[in-house]
Amino acid sequence: MHALGLHAGKRNHKATTQSHHNLPVALNLLEQNFEARAPNQKL
Repeated sequence: MHALGLHAGKRNHKATTQSHHNLPVALNLLEQNFEARAPNQKL
């Protein structure tokens, strides 16, 4: 790569989550209980 004048590009880190906001947070209604007695109960 050096002989051809090529170099690896450096990528910048992009934050995808904005944790500091004043928006309401949805309630955890399932509380990690994903078992349903019938289909289409926990969507």
